Amino acid sequence: MPPETIIITGASSGLGLAFVQHYASLPTPPNIIAIDNQPFPPQIAEQYGTTIHFHQLDITSAQKVQDLASTLESTPVILILHCAGIRGLVPGIVAQQKQGDKDVAATETLEAMDHATMMRTFEINTWGTLNIIRAFLPQLRLGVAGISSKPKVVILSSRMGSISANTAGGGYAYRASKAALNAVVKSLTIDVPDSGKRKGRLGWRRV
Repeated sequence: MPPETIIITGASSGLGLAFVQHYASLPTPPNIIAIDNQPFPPQIAEQYGTTIHFHQLDITSAQKVQDLASTLESTPVILILHCAGIRGLVPGIVAQQKQGDKDVAATETLEAMDHATMMRTFEINTWGTLNIIRAFLPQLRLGVAGISSKPKVVILSSRMGSISANTAGGGYAYRASKAALNAVVKSLTIDVPDSGKRKGRLGWRRV
């Protein structure tokens, strides 16, 4: 039986890379479709060989994501771990800060926030999520039909996306994009609960 296939976004660094290494280190590793807009660490790619199939692309591009999905047209996917995202810091403020003396909060205040930063953060954190999940729904549905346990979609949100938990202010782009992301995931759980009553259900999780 061929190995199962999973997809991990934001795979070149942070939690995404940690998940890639975890799954690649399993005694029987799955095929890992790793996605990021930054190059993948060559030492990790060399260590795990053909277990990891890396694709460098922008998750906000509908065409590029769909092109990748088309190459996996007949491949069942049992898990999507969506880790890709940005904090939404105003680049001009970040550039003004001295190395080693970074103040993250100062780069996302009411006074600092600008239109370009706000829109780019929404584009990646909110639209990028929907773009990835929608493109790979056919592969997830194939996974429903092919295994006994339901395929899962795990999307990394943030406590900062909670309106009720916001007691500090600031973080305009990041907070708003993650709150919108939560709304997107809620709609997905309603619109795509399964792929047919006889085939089981998709598992959705926002963490």
